[in-house]
Amino acid sequence: MSEFAPLLAVVAVTAAAIIGWLVGRRAARTHASEVSTYRNLIEHMPDALVLADQSGRIVALDRAAETLLGWTRSNAVGRTVHDMVPDWPREPDFAGSPAVRDSRAQHRNGTWFDAELAVASIRRDEGWLVAGILRDLSRRKQAQAQLRLLRKMEAVASVTGGLAHDFNNLLTVILNILHVVNEKLPADSKLHGPVALGTKSARQGADLVRRLRVVAGRQAMHATTVDLNAAIGVWRESIDAALGAGVALETALEPGLWQIQVDADQMEVALVNLCLNAREAMAGTDRGAEPVRIEAANVSLGADDPDRQVDMAPGDYVRLTVIDRGEGMTSEVAERAFDPFYTTKGFGTGSGLGLSMVYGFVKQSGGQVAIDSTPGRGTTVRLYFPRSRAAEVPAAAAAPLADAPPTTTGPKTVLIVEDQSEIREVATAMIEGFGYKVLTADSGAAALRILDGPSTIDLLFTDIIMPGGVDGIELAAAARAKRPGIKVLYTSGDAEAARLESAGALRDAAWLAKPYLRQNLADAVRNGLG
Repeated sequence: MSEFAPLLAVVAVTAAAIIGWLVGRRAARTHASEVSTYRNLIEHMPDALVLADQSGRIVALDRAAETLLGWTRSNAVGRTVHDMVPDWPREPDFAGSPAVRDSRAQHRNGTWFDAELAVASIRRDEGWLVAGILRDLSRRKQAQAQLRLLRKMEAVASVTGGLAHDFNNLLTVILNILHVVNEKLPADSKLHGPVALGTKSARQGADLVRRLRVVAGRQAMHATTVDLNAAIGVWRESIDAALGAGVALETALEPGLWQIQVDADQMEVALVNLCLNAREAMAGTDRGAEPVRIEAANVSLGADDPDRQVDMAPGDYVRLTVIDRGEGMTSEVAERAFDPFYTTKGFGTGSGLGLSMVYGFVKQSGGQVAIDSTPGRGTTVRLYFPRSRAAEVPAAAAAPLADAPPTTTGPKTVLIVEDQSEIREVATAMIEGFGYKVLTADSGAAALRILDGPSTIDLLFTDIIMPGGVDGIELAAAARAKRPGIKVLYTSGDAEAARLESAGALRDAAWLAKPYLRQNLADAVRNGLG
């Protein structure tokens, strides 16, 4: 029960008193202006007012109740109030003291919402009349849930930033040493299998770090203009693979969808994750053969639109909906569905990151997520993306983790600035192998001393996050001041650095995310030198 319960009780009693007065005055047909004034007061109350007789038959309701419950007065009068508000007292307290309780009410369209209910009784000649005030708690509960989830995400983000940096540094060393070992082994060596397994595991580790970044909303986003109708057609193969042979896909895509600005690759991953969840939800039911449904539609949400989530600005959105007829979730489980690492699956069968990744991606894209679920009936997940009015931006192609030999160029000089000695050694060996000259520094201060010297330097290859008071961005600015023609290539395994790159803060420079492989480094150095 909310902190406003006592006030709601007062409102109910006051409304009951006014209604009782109106009934008496109307019978006497006196003071018509006062009757009109109080009637208007009741009509313009922000909370829903429902009047029922002592048997529960609806006698009247105000405009707010019409909006909240979806029933017009002509359709509602005579119906049983318990069909709309099951907690409406069946034996009201006719002593007149108000009763306030947390409740649930049903809209005419069948959807349920949380509400606070206050009732008071009115004595009249024809019998008792019960006045009920309904206050919609949906938005308040949404706001509270959003705040709790935001705090959890902030905690995950603070941990993820440091973990991403350290793990990506380690994975850069491991992946490239395994690559060198694999190249040095004889073609018929039995060690190729274990080396390949180690490489696969390291790449899975890199993918886990990426997923944690998405959950925390700190993954670099390469947003492009996306037409969901066309994109879903392209992603159909991935979606069908996620659903498996036993589950069909049904689509209802509105023609002429507005365009949205999202990272297309992450959008595909989010949709595939939702389809995987839908398949698993239906696997344990007798409705496993029913299709999963994907809908896409344009929606314009006003300030008072019930579909607008608490932190969504009014405006135009594209709504992507995934519907399954699986086992559904209780309200308690649904409230925690987006929590990082929360899962109802058995130990070892789920990471608890799937829906968290969806939430992190959508929020980072400026959108919102809503989930409706009923045990035994299924789950509906709605993703809202703001309409984009920008011109189409070509997609930035991600560098593949390829192992093809690099193309070498002439004897240019690269200054490597990296505080981790293992990465510095690995990068030095690879860049020298490409045919370049290499100078190294373990800090920004050490790099500045080299830049003050006589050595020719064509490319500054620097980590962004470094101890010692001079980070990579500050170092690059100083290097350009000292040597205006120098080229810059940034690298980092830190999530914040990836966000800087995504936001364009690292413009006028090349960028290479950790972990990287030999071919990625070769391409980045060549492109960085221009």
